[in-house]
Amino acid sequence: MSAKAKAVLSFSHDQAVAAFARAKVSRNANPVGVAKTFYYEVYRRLVADAQDAAVCVVQNNNLTAAEYRHAKLALNARGFTVCGVRNGLLAAAVRDHLAEAAKDGNDGRGRAAEARAARPDAKGKEKGKGKGKGPSRIENRFARLLVGPSFIVFPTASASEGPAKPAAANPLARLVAALAPESLSPAVAKKTLVAGALVQNSHVLSRLQLIEAAKLPTLQRSREELVGLLSAPAAQLKAVLERTPQSLVATLNARE
Repeated sequence: MSAKAKAVLSFSHDQAVAAFARAKVSRNANPVGVAKTFYYEVYRRLVADAQDAAVCVVQNNNLTAAEYRHAKLALNARGFTVCGVRNGLLAAAVRDHLAEAAKDGNDGRGRAAEARAARPDAKGKEKGKGKGKGPSRIENRFARLLVGPSFIVFPTASASEGPAKPAAANPLARLVAALAPESLSPAVAKKTLVAGALVQNSHVLSRLQLIEAAKLPTLQRSREELVGLLSAPAAQLKAVLERTPQSLVATLNARE
């Protein structure tokens, strides 16, 4: 078990007391069981920890124990962790995390979102006040990914664990490559289906959208290309200005 997984599954006394203090009751006003509270808190940690990564949902269509173990080992070797989930609890954890982030003025990744929420759109309305906007739309799209037995796949290494990945590598490309049929056994590939992924707690991508996003360059690469495009005209103008006096001098020398 990685250090990251141990940190997610470990609770101090104060953390456990806080978790049970904010535990909700059922629809019949009965206390929620210890197991459900534990899973809910684990999922909340996973979602918060994946603010700069992707949490991919994979549907499990009757994998045997041996096939599931093979899938876990294959994905672990590629730097990913596999975790079976309870769909309702995971959906609730995502919903509550996004709601708290919006309440605190963040977009789920610890970044201010008040300015974006108050910015008027093309029709003069405030964003966040229309139907289907903001965290509710994200949580609803993510909940629709959780159909039947499922497990989630997310990066294993944290900032303080494991070798650093090259900046040029697209993390979504690594995820798609790890879940490709050729990376898993034929039996596992036949019985699993990538439903989609929650990316940086701000976007929910379907399977096809995830494949297309994996083809895009990284943000750092895009910035470098943009800087190159913006600096190209200035460099060309400088070259023209430097070449013109030299041509004039050569012409005058030829007339002497």
